[in-house]
Amino acid sequence: MSALVAAGFAAGLTALVWYLLFELFHGLDPAGVRDYVPCAGDWNEARMNGCANGLNRLPQQPVNTYTNLAYLASSAFVALSLMTAPAYVLGVASFYHCLGSALYHGTSTRWGGYLDISGMFAVFGAIAAYAVCILLGVVEPWLTAAMIVIAVFSGLLLRKPFRNRVILLIAIFLVLIYGAAAIGLSLGNNRAAIPWLIASFVVFLVAFVIWNLDKAGNFPLPRWGHGFWHLLTAGGIALVFYGTDLLR
Repeated sequence: MSALVAAGFAAGLTALVWYLLFELFHGLDPAGVRDYVPCAGDWNEARMNGCANGLNRLPQQPVNTYTNLAYLASSAFVALSLMTAPAYVLGVASFYHCLGSALYHGTSTRWGGYLDISGMFAVFGAIAAYAVCILLGVVEPWLTAAMIVIAVFSGLLLRKPFRNRVILLIAIFLVLIYGAAAIGLSLGNNRAAIPWLIASFVVFLVAFVIWNLDKAGNFPLPRWGHGFWHLLTAGGIALVFYGTDLLR
């Protein structure tokens, strides 16, 4: 599928999911959401006065909720552009992450937090599996099967032990991805992947800087600190996956 057509389909899908989320949150009564505690989330966008303005509002964190759509948009574009089984795995994992993180930032519930973390780990775990399998010469259908297994394992079994060390596990996955790519390049794999991998590394680096500034309360746009994390990591995921795909 051409890039223009893929972009059109991805934009349409993203708009549809935005509309469904918008209707979902505006149709929910906060008092009826299981485990809902007003302003209990870690990402206090507006530093509301005693959280009084957020007691009966969903989504509780609008910016952080809707910027998650970037995960769906970027990965849908990659999946529709490449139209390969590994790209579809990325698309499905990113869709799950998009919905899970949106529900977490929309409700600030414990169960929403589990969905957010498991989705994030599933995405990065799938890409790490893809990079390592390419390096080892794993062929289809085992390559795609390995991605699915690692994505499910990462999302379901690593979310609890790493729920307070999210950045650490993401960093481990990225070391595996870039390490496998570097070894592959040294063995003569497609060097056209280099610009994509470098671009993704820079984007992830900026995202990590903003994450830490936001956590410390030093980001100049308090409402948008974590939102920028969503936007940048979504872009980084698309770039690093495309770069990895070029190594096949």
